[in-house]
Amino acid sequence: MVAVSSRNREVYFVDKKVAEQGNAEAQYHLAQIFENARGVDQSDVEAARWSRKKAAYQGLASAQYDRLVGFFNEKDLGAMQSDVEAAQWKRKAADQDYPYV
Repeated sequence: MVAVSSRNREVYFVDKKVAEQGNAEAQYHLAQIFENARGVDQSDVEAARWSRKKAAYQGLASAQYDRLVGFFNEKDLGAMQSDVEAAQWKRKAADQDYPYV
């Protein structure tokens, strides 16, 4: 594991606990923690799991668009099976007036 501050580890454990209880915002934040290696080893796979399989399916627009259509599709982590699927997720985010769609 990379050297991390005790604060980053504390944030990770708190977010993980809340994310495991089903909180979409915490799930999205946990994805960002894994993506940016804040308190944990960097893991695109874990970031995709928390963002795609958790937060996005609960309707969190930022996870639907930012994670699914953008980052994970570019890194070929299985986020999109097709352009049609990508368009569907983008529409879900747009329907919530997500500002970057």
